[in-house]
Amino acid sequence: IMVLVLSFITFLLMKITPGDPIRAILKIDDVVVTTVDEERLRMEYGFDQPIFVQYGNWLWNVAKLDLGESLLTNRPVLDMILSRL
Repeated sequence: IMVLVLSFITFLLMKITPGDPIRAILKIDDVVVTTVDEERLRMEYGFDQPIFVQYGNWLWNVAKLDLGESLLTNRPVLDMILSRL
């Protein structure tokens, strides 16, 4: 149970950081997008879903060691971590 509590706290800390992750992604790519494109990305990343659904998806991906891809390099985050160990 402690692991689940810690994972939920970790997830919440990521959610309460300032800024909109979709806008950060779009700023990195330096592309001009419409509101429709922004909403499509929000749906693609699952940010339109309830917080507990987002947490479940995040927890499932972490359990599979799928930490996503770096926004800067587009490389899998797990590969980047393992290459530094």
